[in-house]
Amino acid sequence: MTELNEKQKQYIADSHNKVSAKKIAKKLDIDQNTVEQEIRRITQLPKSKRFIFTLIMFIIPLLFLIGLEFILRAVNYGGDLDLVLKQEINGVSYCYLNKNVAKRFFFHQDIQIPNARTAVFKKEKSPNSYRIFCLGGSTTAGFPYEFNATFPSLLKDRLDALFPQKYIEVINVGISAINSYSVLDFTRELVKYEPDLFLIYMGHNEFYGALGIGSTQQIGRNRNWVLFYMQLQKVRLFNLLRQVIGSVGKKFQRSAGINYRARL
Repeated sequence: MTELNEKQKQYIADSHNKVSAKKIAKKLDIDQNTVEQEIRRITQLPKSKRFIFTLIMFIIPLLFLIGLEFILRAVNYGGDLDLVLKQEINGVSYCYLNKNVAKRFFFHQDIQIPNARTAVFKKEKSPNSYRIFCLGGSTTAGFPYEFNATFPSLLKDRLDALFPQKYIEVINVGISAINSYSVLDFTRELVKYEPDLFLIYMGHNEFYGALGIGSTQQIGRNRNWVLFYMQLQKVRLFNLLRQVIGSVGKKFQRSAGINYRARL
């Protein structure tokens, strides 16, 4: 391979953006491979610059996604899906269950999503109170009985009678068609409200409940993947992407003449 002198190197540096390597080689009467190797040496970034350039390539899309997430949160895209919402009345901070919280687990648009029950409690526990959260599916929620015939309601009546000196709070967090995935998600949020006891009545919906392997809402059999998916649902950008994919899939189903009816 021909050794280039400084004059030839300078000519290649000045001309490689304007003239092909073949023409430069012919002009300098040297091997084309030598010219191409010199061009690669000239155009190759130093390691430090390559690292910075690569870092920028990753950071810019990441910043774009983070910015989009903040925008979606600012416009409250998808609504508030926190389990517990707060409101101040006469200087006292109260908590209440978000009736739309089950939207976390039901991603098909053609089904009736069950609502959470209305339950209100003070954010700050009084010194003499005993707080119980009851979690489960439709049986805990009270189906098919009336409001005062649910087991959390009956439990409160019995505890009030047995411990009149205590202020007993029994908060019904039961929702139809959910299973232990949802209950686990709710429990992680409720621990910060100083519960004295969790009562969980589950088992009926493990197969057909939301995210169960027999449910129309199932997204896989691997437990770790389902738990990861449940965390992703708290990201607004993920929900937007899921909504777009669902809408596109629905259009394809209609164009193919598929009559899809999701079941709980």
